[in-house]
Amino acid sequence: MSPDDDAVVTLLCEWAVSCKRSGPHRAMVVAKLLEKRQTEIEAERCGESEVVDEKGSVSSGSLSAATLPVFQDVLLQFLDTQAPVLTEPGNESERVEFSNLVLLFCELIRHDVFSHNIYMCTLISRGDLASDSHLPRPRSPSDEPSDESERKEQDAGSS
Repeated sequence: MSPDDDAVVTLLCEWAVSCKRSGPHRAMVVAKLLEKRQTEIEAERCGESEVVDEKGSVSSGSLSAATLPVFQDVLLQFLDTQAPVLTEPGNESERVEFSNLVLLFCELIRHDVFSHNIYMCTLISRGDLASDSHLPRPRSPSDEPSDESERKEQDAGSS
């Protein structure tokens, strides 16, 4: 994968989520283009020629479940640094861009260009999903009180 590929992926993502253009087709187009490019890159890595089906499209069957999608890191970087976020509930352009982002990543996942499972593992390993310290943590079965006084406090608090 070349640095040009990184720039193109980022540009396509920006185009797909922009509120300056309309149409859900943008997410589908970007996902299909990246799927085709991913297949080409995988074929180059394997030294195989592209597998073309009867319709003339490139097959995406070479991506196994254990393989990191080619553009996973670039897409993760886009989510971390450039993806739209909802800061003001009443801001219509933010809402549209965020909606476009969700649609884009739904399509990328559907075309096996982005792995939701790998993304969740990344978020967990970085601690991005850690609960806030000011919120009470739900009790788990292993949170047994160690002595009688703690049990009495918990019993009194739960009634």
